[in-house]
Amino acid sequence: MPDNEDPSSSLYKTLVDNVRDVITLMDENGVINFQSPSFEKQFGYTADELIGTNIFELIHKEDVPIALEAIEKVIQVNGDYPPLILRFLHKDKTWKFIEVAGQLLKGEYSGFVLITRDITEQQEIMSALRLSEGSFQAAFNATSAISAITVPDTGKFLDVNKSWVESLGWSAEEAIGKTANELNIWGGTEERNRVISEFQDKGRLRQFKSALYTKSGERRVVLLDAEYLLVEDDSKMFISGIDITEWEHIEEQL
Repeated sequence: MPDNEDPSSSLYKTLVDNVRDVITLMDENGVINFQSPSFEKQFGYTADELIGTNIFELIHKEDVPIALEAIEKVIQVNGDYPPLILRFLHKDKTWKFIEVAGQLLKGEYSGFVLITRDITEQQEIMSALRLSEGSFQAAFNATSAISAITVPDTGKFLDVNKSWVESLGWSAEEAIGKTANELNIWGGTEERNRVISEFQDKGRLRQFKSALYTKSGERRVVLLDAEYLLVEDDSKMFISGIDITEWEHIEEQL
């Protein structure tokens, strides 16, 4: 490293270049000024193709008003805004569901930083949940979202998918039949009570921020979706989570 290079700047560049989430800088009119390398992998466009493009040209026309309203609120509060779910045009001309959070930047660069991830799989599994048991089971096992079926009252695990096992460290055999409290998934009963209370009050969860703890005790920040699922005439809880721990780290860097 050159003597005059700022170590924190080098570390930040490494983080931006390698993080799975997409980082975008755009001005207040929506013109893209910077795009992280992960964008091409997720959405097909190279950074050079997007620089100078207005991002609203790539957002589904029905979702543009939602995005514009979010930008206005970010400016009003001079800060950030909770993640939005929008439809975004992939280079192959298909629509992808994305989850995007924005933060206002002022100083050397004036505009917005956006952190985006593709959540199409998660949305598809939620759709399959409403359609048929067969479609649900296929999507449940294929999705990259951390997913489980539990008993709402006790937190007992009835099923977990491959992503749940890979992310949290327990095997399916270790988890199924145990409760969330026995595995200390929530890091204590207080957080589980908060999640379940929200779920029971509203009958579902949508982008509910919480934290899960792995078998080794590592804390992972997640956004949760949940629905009631009818299994053998009994209501169970289908819950899935998107890990946003890296997202949180990026926001801390910013």
